[in-house]
Amino acid sequence: MPQSPISRFGDGQPGERQYALVEGDQILSISEYRSTAPGDPSPGRRVLPVEYADSMPFDPDLHYRLDPVARVDGDRVVRVYPVILKSEDRA
Repeated sequence: MPQSPISRFGDGQPGERQYALVEGDQILSISEYRSTAPGDPSPGRRVLPVEYADSMPFDPDLHYRLDPVARVDGDRVVRVYPVILKSEDRA
């Protein structure tokens, strides 16, 4: 079944999420899963929630997910998993 375009999938427990420390458009670090956002960052830095997306609808019977690529997208960080067909890995 396809995943939603933007979601919070990963290894965290219910009520937990990841946060990113960002300076400008540069991601400095991404936290482990936690129930609250980290404290106030240094001046010029922001703490943003991390969300996840697939590059196309994902079906585990047909696709592989590659390592995610992260980007700052407004008031969040989005980690996009490139999705490829399982048959493409033999090309």
